[in-house]
Formats: sequence, structure tokens, C-alpha cells
Amino acid sequence: MKPIKLGYIGVGIAARDIHWPVLSRMKDKFVVSAICGRSKENLEAFSRLAGPVPCYTSYEQMLEKEDLEAIIVCTPFAMNKEIANKVLAAGKHVLVEKPIAANTSDARQMVSQAKKTVLVAMVAENWRYRPALLKAKQYIQSGAIGKSIHVSLRAFSSLDITNKYFSQSTWRLTSHIDSIMLADCGVHFFAGLRLLFGDVQKGIAHITRTCPHESHLIDSLTFTFTCQHEVNGILDYHLNSVGYSQTDLAILGEHGSIVIDENFQRLVLCSQGKKSGEYFYEDSDGIQGEFNDFYCAIREGRQYASTFAESLKDLETVEYAIETAKFWK
Repeated sequence: MKPIKLGYIGVGIAARDIHWPVLSRMKDKFVVSAICGRSKENLEAFSRLAGPVPCYTSYEQMLEKEDLEAIIVCTPFAMNKEIANKVLAAGKHVLVEKPIAANTSDARQMVSQAKKTVLVAMVAENWRYRPALLKAKQYIQSGAIGKSIHVSLRAFSSLDITNKYFSQSTWRLTSHIDSIMLADCGVHFFAGLRLLFGDVQKGIAHITRTCPHESHLIDSLTFTFTCQHEVNGILDYHLNSVGYSQTDLAILGEHGSIVIDENFQRLVLCSQGKKSGEYFYEDSDGIQGEFNDFYCAIREGRQYASTFAESLKDLETVEYAIETAKFWK
């Protein structure tokens, strides 16, 4: 099959540092044919990687002039609704970076628009494709640990104001929404938890700033919850845990446990008190699986996992968790 001709809207950190290392290994499936961005520096840098390719500062002009099959949107997520709607109206498949939108109102409108078309409308939520989570789901469904009872997901990141996700993405720092980082990262965690245990039924959260820095952003969330499959859990997320970075997950069942650690590169299954399986994942982030799903949805018409509707549920859960934190005020 022919590679899919891609256009990029937004060619900053996500496109350059997250997408391109994977896309550069998938040239049999994708070819970047045009790019659009506000920064001349970013356009030139991404064009050197992918091209040279035509560069635009107006995505409307790019959609009109270029023969593209699909568009990847890597702009600040408050722009996702407007851009995704125009891309779909232009007859192009679309993949928008997570979160689906800045708020659930915009996200519901995007879901409504997506239902009106046969085009692929997908969100780049890589946690739905992380190999360790997919393996854990297999074990849970097979009954390897019996009935799941508890899940603990801990995510600690040692980020400060000089980190590129702040220094090169100043829209995060200047946002009037002080919980923007909780939404930006929180959708990852709820996508993973919902993949394993279904929707969150109820819970209560505490949110704060982990440590004082130049930003006004709330960067810490601890959420205790119950999922629809009667699994109790806790999500402990800290963006600015100085000097410590680690993400791990533990699932306790009636007859065993599943532990994912080493930043999701290792999964260990313990059953009946003994280690019965250990797996290591080099490509642990799920980005390649995400792009494979996008490709198969377009070329083969397969159902894809990270729909607008599923991503709306991720964002709804984040908003619900933040709302419950008002209990403490």
C-alpha cells in the first residue's frame, strides 16, 4: 500500500521530539508532504528532518493547496476544535495531540462533528497503546491474578521552569487555567486506568502546587477512586517532584499481582505467591502503536482505539477529579 501523505499543523516539541523519531522509522506507511507553523525556526528545523517540504504559516492555505490525505495537529490544545473541524470539512483524516480539547464543551462538539463523517478522527493518546498496559489487560482478562481489587498509579516528574515543555511551550505558562498541566498530563493516566478497569465511578482528589516556582500552575494531584469493575485505586501525580522521576503501576488481585515499573519498561506478573512472568519493553511509550492504529484505520478501515469519544471521557474524568478537590476548601 502507498504511504499516507501527511500534513503537519504545529511543528514544535511534539512533532519534532515525540513524533518524528517514530515516523522516521515508518516511511513505508507515512510521508510528511507539507508543514505549517507560526515559528520560522521550527518550520526550518522540521523541514530539514522531513524534507525539504513545502512550509506554510496558514493551515487553511496548506489544506487548500496541498494534496494531503491526513493531518496531524500539534498546536496548543485550545486550538484543536477549530482546526480539527476545518480539517474534516476539507475531507482529510485527522490526528490531534492530546488532550482532545481545552474543555469538555469543546470536546463534545468535536465528538459530534466526528460522528457526521466517515473520516478517521483520532487523538494521539499513546497510553492506549503502551505495550505493558496492553499486556496487563490481557492478564487481567485471562484471570491470571483473579479478581482485581486495587490499582496504584504513581507518576513523578522532575520538571522545572527551564524544562523544554515550559521554556519552549510558553502557552502553558501563560494560560489563565491554573490546572492546565493536570489536564495535559492527567488524560494520559486516566486513559491507561480506563483501558484496564473501565470508567471511574466516584472519587475524591487533592490538588496543589508541589513546590514554589515561577509558575502559577497547579502541578500535583492525588485522587482516590472506584472504577466500574469494583476496583479501588489511587492516582498520585506530581509534575515537579524535585530530583525524582518515576512512573509505575501496581495491580493487586485475589490470587496475584501485576507490577509495571522502570518507567513502564518492565512488567512483572506474580501469581500464587511466585513470579510467573517478566517482560521488558524497549519501545515502551506506545507512540508507534498509536501511528500504526492511525495507518490501519485509514488504509484498512479498521476500528481504532483512541477515538474522539474515548478521549472526551478521559478529559471528563480529569475535570471530575479536579472538581472533587473543592471538597477540601
